[in-house]
Amino acid sequence: METLPRQKLLIVEDVPINVKLLSQIFSQEHNIIVATNGEDAISLTEIHVPDLILLDIILPTMDGFSVCQKLKSHPKTKKIPIIFITVKNQLEDEYKGLELGAVDYIHKPFHPNIVRARVNAHLKLKLYSQQLESLIEEKEFLLKEIHHRVKNNLQIISSLLDMMANRSDDLVCKNSLQAARVKIINLALIHTQLYNSDRFDQIDMKKHLNELIGSVSKLYAQAQTAQITIDIDSSIYLPVTVAIPLTIALNELISNAFKYAVQYSKNPCIDMRMFHQYNGDIIVVIRDNGPGLPDHLDIDQIHSLGLKLVRNIICSQLRGSISFENNNGTLVTIHLTNNHERGEEHV
Repeated sequence: METLPRQKLLIVEDVPINVKLLSQIFSQEHNIIVATNGEDAISLTEIHVPDLILLDIILPTMDGFSVCQKLKSHPKTKKIPIIFITVKNQLEDEYKGLELGAVDYIHKPFHPNIVRARVNAHLKLKLYSQQLESLIEEKEFLLKEIHHRVKNNLQIISSLLDMMANRSDDLVCKNSLQAARVKIINLALIHTQLYNSDRFDQIDMKKHLNELIGSVSKLYAQAQTAQITIDIDSSIYLPVTVAIPLTIALNELISNAFKYAVQYSKNPCIDMRMFHQYNGDIIVVIRDNGPGLPDHLDIDQIHSLGLKLVRNIICSQLRGSISFENNNGTLVTIHLTNNHERGEEHV
């Protein structure tokens, strides 16, 4: 049987014989503090912060329900397990006690072994919970450090690509380096968001894609003249394993939309929508008013390296589908099934 380390128990009880009995049950295993009324119980809890409270309901001046409610409303004491131990054996009393936040409810008269077993079970749960919280905090710290370092390294690569582009006199080479730089920046955006976020499992796609579009638009001198419409559901959060490859594909499609709309249209327009369907699937629509794609384009016979990358990510890696249409420009529709929400492994 696992031995618990000595814990601090607060017994809140005004009947001397019950105080003596409860103290005898636990004094060999734990350190005992006693309060005989509600006000003293609250004061002692704030000073000593016990590991568990055994609380009677019928007390002078302030009843146990009021004590419990006050302790559960205070940040310093709200996580302390409270067990009611009382003669009030009506169902509505037990329900009220548990609703107020007590972890257990014991009727008097009680059996010493049952009380000891239930108290020790809750003390173990508290210890396990504390250990789990500590592990989570450690994991979060390590993940933050990883995202911070990845972000910094990507920014260094981005700066090097920018320096190379500025030194090059070859326009094709310069444009290629800048395009590669934008891809690196957009990957860094994900790690920046994760580093600054309280959660590491999901990416806020509305925030991220607004940043991505702003980043891509800076590549094109005439982008400020473009009419850009962005409509993304604020409820869309994706696991990192989906958000990163999807970002790479969307970066390629958004870059093409800017490139051709700005180059071929006097009044360039770029629209992007991302929304949930009723069944949880996600639809992404990107539209521009550029020259459009060749008629009868076969998605499986694409020769463009960028569009091949997009097709492989959406269809093979994310197991979604993608379609291209000519509709006063290019219309791209991506369909992702709802297994993305569960963060399932994609191959």
